[in-house]
Amino acid sequence: ISFCKWKGVECRFGAETVTGLQLGSNNIQGTPGFISIFQLLPNLSTLNLSRNPLAGFNFNGIENSASLSELDLDATGISSIVGIGLSPSLTHISLRNNRISGFPQEIFQMKTLKTLLMSNNQLDGRIPTTFDLLPNLQTLILSSNSLSGVLDGIDFPSSLRILDLSQNLLSNSIPVTFLRGIPTSASLDIDLSGNFLSGNVPGELSRFSQMDLYLQDNRITSIDSELCSKEDWNGNDVRKYGCSGILCPIGHFANGGRQSTNTPCARCISAEYYGTSTCEGESSVTRTNMYLWPSLAFVFVLQILI
Repeated sequence: ISFCKWKGVECRFGAETVTGLQLGSNNIQGTPGFISIFQLLPNLSTLNLSRNPLAGFNFNGIENSASLSELDLDATGISSIVGIGLSPSLTHISLRNNRISGFPQEIFQMKTLKTLLMSNNQLDGRIPTTFDLLPNLQTLILSSNSLSGVLDGIDFPSSLRILDLSQNLLSNSIPVTFLRGIPTSASLDIDLSGNFLSGNVPGELSRFSQMDLYLQDNRITSIDSELCSKEDWNGNDVRKYGCSGILCPIGHFANGGRQSTNTPCARCISAEYYGTSTCEGESSVTRTNMYLWPSLAFVFVLQILI
């Protein structure tokens, strides 16, 4: 039987040429001879080894895979990606749920890269400022790490559309220059939630007509009023709820930190900052009152009528 009929093997139509390996969740263990994959399969365009225990994976010989565009090593236990920068053609890299620490500088050698997914690793230290060295980058997901530093001075390429830096250790205010260089006509998805960002959300962001902006659970104390009229932001929630469609005000909370169709901003005395998503010690009381008062009012009206 042709190896092109094996499960997980993709071949070029009408030829015995392997173009893809989809081997995720197959309990592949140890350190197989991956160099032979890169050397012997020069037409490989997709390699998916996710959710296999492959902590010893290495990238030796990846420069021989001139057609390799997509690489998925999610949840493999790897801690190093030394050598990956030699790839001449990778556009999509997924390295989520691993043990990679620091921030691998080899990434910045990959000028063809469009998507980089590195959430839930051990990335730490100051967040890099030179993402503009990746001229084709469209999606950057670095959530749930320990990256520190400030947003001021970070340059992104004009191609960027999706940015997730949530659940890190970023601090200080959002600078007026944030997202500079990105066209104002771009439709953006920006997640900065769960950091230590403080101060004001700057009105300069109003230059973008379409944006989904997630800022909950920071230390934000104000929002420039001009942002509250951005009708196409946050799935039209800003059109419906104004500033609350961006962040619930101080003294209020909501799941997600902002008001939406099914989630109002409810009173919460312990909410010290804009965008609080939980109410410590009051959530149950607040929710109970939200539903109890209409019922009590109904009973009261019945008593009057009787």
